[in-house]
Amino acid sequence: MSAADQVRLSNFESIFSLDGKVAVVTGGSRGLGLHAASGLLQAGCSKVYITSRKAEACEEAVAALNALPNKRSWARAISVPADNSRISELDRLVAEVKKTTDHVDILFANAGATWGEKFDTHPEAMFSKVMDLNVKSVFYLIQKFTPLLSVQATRDDPSRVLITSSIAGVVLGTLGKNATFSYSASKAAAIHLAKNLAVELGPRHILTNAIAPGFYPSKMADALISLQGGIKVLEEKSPNKRVGRPEDIAGLVVFLSSRAASHLNGAVLITDGGAHLKGRLRVPLSLGLADLLDILRFRGRLLRPPAGFHWLRQAHRSAFASFYVMIVVMAALYITEYFPIYTLPDEFGPIMPVAIVSGVLTSVYAYGSACAAAKQYEQFGYVSGEVLFLVLAHYACAKGEQLTLTTWDIHQEKFRFMLIFWNMANVPMTYCHGAVFLASRHPATYAWDKTALALLYVA
Repeated sequence: MSAADQVRLSNFESIFSLDGKVAVVTGGSRGLGLHAASGLLQAGCSKVYITSRKAEACEEAVAALNALPNKRSWARAISVPADNSRISELDRLVAEVKKTTDHVDILFANAGATWGEKFDTHPEAMFSKVMDLNVKSVFYLIQKFTPLLSVQATRDDPSRVLITSSIAGVVLGTLGKNATFSYSASKAAAIHLAKNLAVELGPRHILTNAIAPGFYPSKMADALISLQGGIKVLEEKSPNKRVGRPEDIAGLVVFLSSRAASHLNGAVLITDGGAHLKGRLRVPLSLGLADLLDILRFRGRLLRPPAGFHWLRQAHRSAFASFYVMIVVMAALYITEYFPIYTLPDEFGPIMPVAIVSGVLTSVYAYGSACAAAKQYEQFGYVSGEVLFLVLAHYACAKGEQLTLTTWDIHQEKFRFMLIFWNMANVPMTYCHGAVFLASRHPATYAWDKTALALLYVA
């Protein structure tokens, strides 16, 4: 074969084009699925079906996709809400897609779930939920879409099945108090499922490949990213010094769906910048006081409240503002002699060191409880009544410390001993440890009696 023949490539200028293709993306209303859907639509797909459990989220995603300025004018995203964890819903999903197309070229099985909890208390219900959605539902989704995938599939232009696995299915994942046993096992199973389906569906001209993402900021991944120390820490650990971006996952999905990958079958493509080559994920501290320390610091640095938690930042500002306002008011009253404040050396004496130390400790514990509540909101989407109660109790402790210097009868011996006993016995620390413990677990596993909880709030 001459050099002229060897450099001649068939339609290479359009090798990444997806013109006219029809795609279905599960879990497509946010995160990796939405990034991929955007890439598919901009690469030329005529129809991209978006499905996830929440109809409102699907409609919002579709509206954003259809407003993309550089998609084909005739291309469109279509919302088909469905709960992928239920087999009956998968049947309905296929039926809905059939109403507007007679074939599917690309199926991106991306819907998934995760759960983090230590080995001794890892709940059976959540283990089953993760395995069902990440493995069983993926298999039956592909099974039910295979007839549509086969319609236009040929040897030279095969249909594609893409399965979202994870780097946690390739290397050792997160252990410790937020261990992801079911998630890691399910993602390893997803990889092996892709390999089996590659052999099973290959003769039908359907190629199956798996994608194993590392850390991509998203609603599902943000809690785990925070546990690893945050984006900056992960960027420093990665060989390419960054985490995943939307274009990275979208580009990979487009590549696997295009003619450029028409001879790729049963492959597992890791997209983590090479981070898996430098060792496994950090195992967080998990015993006793370490629960609190893991919330408050990482390598000696205080953790900032997660992005988006405006209420936590506002509470933090409020606490500092009220403290300094109190000092200003005290100073003004003392200087004007309108209201004589007890002088510290004469009236407080030895109780002052106790008040100062206990005040600092209580403030730290209160901040730890607030961070724990923020972590719970990140992971579950809400703060449970039990955790909120403990946060408010801590806030009351912190406010009490601020009032120490202005309490009229602070010099009374009885109050002195109460202050020493209360704070030096680490009662606030007990509250904080409880808040951290509860916030790291699903509220269903420790729900208090609602009447008793209401009475505690009233008290």
